[in-house]
Order: sequence, then structure tokens, then C-alpha cells
Amino acid sequence: MLSLPAESRYGPIQMTPQRFKDETLRALVDLTEAAARHQPSVMLFEDAHWADPTSLEILDLLIDRVQGFPLLILITHRPEFQNRWASHGHVSAMNLSKLTKAQSAAMVTRVAKGKTLPGNLQEQILIKTDGVPLYVEELTKAILESKEIEEKEDRYEFRGDPNQLTIPATLRDSLMARLDRNQAVKQIAQMGAVIGREFSYELIQAIAPKTKSELDQALQQLTESGLAFRRGTPPEATYTFKFHEAMPSLRAGIDAADLGGGKIELPYTNTVLAEAMALAGNLDDSLNLVDEQIAQVLRPGWDERVFYAEILRLKGIILLMKNDPANAERQFLASLDCARQQQAKSWELRTATGLARLWQSQGKRREARDLLVPVYDWFTEGFDTRDLKEAKALLEELSP
Repeated sequence: MLSLPAESRYGPIQMTPQRFKDETLRALVDLTEAAARHQPSVMLFEDAHWADPTSLEILDLLIDRVQGFPLLILITHRPEFQNRWASHGHVSAMNLSKLTKAQSAAMVTRVAKGKTLPGNLQEQILIKTDGVPLYVEELTKAILESKEIEEKEDRYEFRGDPNQLTIPATLRDSLMARLDRNQAVKQIAQMGAVIGREFSYELIQAIAPKTKSELDQALQQLTESGLAFRRGTPPEATYTFKFHEAMPSLRAGIDAADLGGGKIELPYTNTVLAEAMALAGNLDDSLNLVDEQIAQVLRPGWDERVFYAEILRLKGIILLMKNDPANAERQFLASLDCARQQQAKSWELRTATGLARLWQSQGKRREARDLLVPVYDWFTEGFDTRDLKEAKALLEELSP
């Protein structure tokens, strides 16, 4: 369960994948029970309507056993979620009503840090949000962060004509309005949304076209905005979106957004995102996404193919993840041909390194070295870059 190397002491684990999963879940429940018996505890499980099936299985096991030890489990979910525990005698359900007008007003005041809002702006917020706590908070933040509102010492004021203030109509519109004000943060959020509701620092760093300092700043702003939570410290950090509502718009926005290069880079950007999806385990969808980008680049009227070699290389990597080395090799060879025709040495180096590593795994060490050496030797600078470091390390492995 903890990936501790124990085979040398206890021997290899002899069980089916399903049995291994069952034993892992049982161990997690046992650990929870042990902690609760040591000290009465509370476990909070928020947004069960977004939970994956395995997490719900753990809840099933916990709720069945919780009668026997001092643990209080609090589960929150939306009304449309099918609660499968309500029939248990030791489970109580509580429906939470909307906030009253006074409670909503108090929340607006708290978000505004006690400062007065201009005109009837607070009343408009209260009417629009209709007592939904999340919407009250997010709409207030969206308005206060807009260019139409100016913060003073003890109040907020309109910068210009109050009638020009646009109030987002829905929670999703409010979230997107906040992201639209910072394109760097929005770009990272869009890439993260394609990966899933949760993504790691390591994965977003691998696909984001940004320097480390730019990425760190964008991720910090994303978490400070309250749109995502961070667990751990980079590079071991994991980020989770706070709002499921924004994710469809973020994913859809990739096709229409200028992610640092506009139309020319969109197929490449989507292919990099497909690689991230593959690394997250979604191999079939990632391969379909890459094929869509190849079709886009090859369609009549699309004359820009500057990233085509790299797109083919990334498809080869995904095929390797799917344990299809034959087709992966075909993609690598096609990528090499394209890179050589374009005289794109950086793309050629990346593909040659990938193909050489594949041939190395197949015992073709001499062919791998003969492929990589002339490409590597072409470079006269940039030896501290990741691509050249990786190529050099592989050549050392391939040395006689």
C-alpha cells in the first residue's frame, strides 16, 4: 500500500488485482479505526457527489464499521447525490437550507473585509446569489476584483459609471470572469482541468510552456485566489480545483484561447495535454486527442506545421505507454523525417533520443548509438538544457 520494498523479506505478493485492492481498502479502514480508538476523532468528507467509486467503497466500509469505535463521519453532498447510507440506523441526514438575507449580507461584508460597497451593489449581489453560500462568496470576489471597483481606506467605490458594471449571471460565469483577468493563471488552470480535478506539480511542470519561476507564480496566484487547493510543497505538491463547475468551461476554452501562441500552437498544446492525460492513466482518450490534432494539422488550409514533428513524437510516447512499440517506432521515424525536412534540430534530437531509448530496450544498442551521436554532435551550445542532458546520459549508457 505504501510502496515499501518488502519482497526480499516476505516474498512477492501473490494475489489478484481485485484482492490487492480489497486488502488495501481494508488496511485503510483498519488504520482509521486504530487512530479513532487511540483518540475520539472526526472525519470530514466533503463533496461526496464528486467522489470516485473507490473512495465511495472506503466510505461504505467505514460506515458499516463505525458503530464499534469513537469516530464521527461528516459527509457533505448535493441534493441530487444518491445517498446510499441513509437507511443505516446509525446514520442521520440533515438538509441545509439556503442562507437568509442577513446571513448572506454578513458573508458579503466578511469577503469585503468590513468595507462598505457602493450604491445598491450589495443588494444586487444578494438578489443574484439567492442565498447560495458558494455563489455569494465567489460573486463578491469577482466584483471586488473587477476594474470597475476601486478599494479605498474604509469602502469601495465605482471607478466610473455604475451602469457599466457587469455582474456575472451564474457561478460558472463568475469563476471564469476571475480567471479571465489573469491569462497566465488561466492557462495553467486550463491545462490542469484537462488532466482532471486534481493534478500534480510534476505533471503540470512537464507540460506547461513556462519557466519554473513563471509556473510557480501562476500556481501561487491560482491557490491564493481560492480557485484551487494545494497539498504539499513543490515539487511534491498536488493541486485540486475547488469548483467542479468551472472545469467544463476551462477545458472548452482551450480550443478558443490563445495559449501563448494562438492558432499555430493549439494542436501542439493539445498534444502536450494529451501526454499529460496519458501520464495520468487516461491512455485511450489521450491517443484520440493526439489523432485529432494530427488531423487538424493535415487538413487543407492549415499551412503551419512547425510543431508537426513534435506531435508525432508525443504520439509515439503515448503508444509506448499503451505497450505498442511497433506503432510507436513508426511515429518516431515519421517524426524524424519531418524534423529533418524542416531542419528542426531540436525536434530531431528529442525524437532521436526517444527512438534510441526504444531500440536500447530491444537490444539494438549499436543502432541506437549510431542514430543519436550525429544529432548530439551537431550542437555546440545549450548543453545544460534538459534535452541535451538526457541525450548525453543515454549516450553514456550506450557506450561500448
